[in-house]
Amino acid sequence: MERNLLLLVFFCCSLLQGKEQFVFSARTSSHNQTAFYDHINLSPLMHMREHTSRVLCHWEAKKPLHVSTLAFLQAHQERLWECFSKEGVLVYDRSEHTLNLGASHTDMLLLPVRFTVEFKDDFVTLYLLAP
Repeated sequence: MERNLLLLVFFCCSLLQGKEQFVFSARTSSHNQTAFYDHINLSPLMHMREHTSRVLCHWEAKKPLHVSTLAFLQAHQERLWECFSKEGVLVYDRSEHTLNLGASHTDMLLLPVRFTVEFKDDFVTLYLLAP
C-alpha cells in the first residue's frame, strides 16, 4: 500500500514538473574534407534519475500540442548539435601521403550526454544532467 502511494506521488510530481530526460550523441566523418557520414542519436532515457543539472542552452520555439517531445527534438537536431558541441568532443584525424597523393580522414565524436528538456511559454530550455 505504501509503495503504491509512493509511486503515485512520484508519478504526479513528474507530471507537474514536465521534464523529460534524453540522451544525445553524434558522429561525423569526412574524407578529404568532404563529409560522407553523419549520424545523430537521440533517445529517451529508460530510467529517470534525479541529479543536479545546469542550464545548457535555450532558444525561442513553441512546441505544438500534437507533437511529442522526441519528435520536436528530432526536428531541431541542428540546434541540439550547437548546444552539445561545447561539452565533450573527440576528434580523430588521420593523414596518408604517398608520392604525390594525399588522403585525410577525420572523425568527430560527440560523447553521449544526458539532458532534460523543459517547455515554458515560448522557450525551450535544455538542462545538462550531471553524471
